[in-house]
Amino acid sequence: MKVLIVMVLGGALYTSCSTNTQSKLNIKDKKYGFSQGKLTPAKDTVIEYFIEGISAEGSRVKAKYISGKIVECTISIFGETGQIRILYAFQEGKINVVEKQYTYKAGILSSIKTENDMKLRKEISYLVDANGIPVGNVDSERTDIFTELKKAVPLEIK
Repeated sequence: MKVLIVMVLGGALYTSCSTNTQSKLNIKDKKYGFSQGKLTPAKDTVIEYFIEGISAEGSRVKAKYISGKIVECTISIFGETGQIRILYAFQEGKINVVEKQYTYKAGILSSIKTENDMKLRKEISYLVDANGIPVGNVDSERTDIFTELKKAVPLEIK
């Protein structure tokens, strides 16, 4: 009798855990794919990076990749009294840059709850070449962190 109960329970367990096409678990992550048993970044994805040493309050980069190459990234540099956001749009041989400098209306970072708690102080647009060197005249108040960006964020993922 005990053998029969074990066989029935074992059969029920086997049936409930079998991998038929309707109960297969399809695991896909927007950021990562599986390749040769290793976790590797997918070719079309958005990946978030952190760059240390730029600001005590922190800095974050969101990079968008298509076919394994970076197409744009947004850097947010947090400061005690303001914030800078830099958008790099990568094209063949040049990079379009839009930088927005914000101040906090209440004066300090801890007071920020929404975007409405910030005030746009200045917006700068310019071009840089693939090495981050400005093309043409550029505002002297621009934030030049392209070297740090290239160190922390891969321009191509494989």
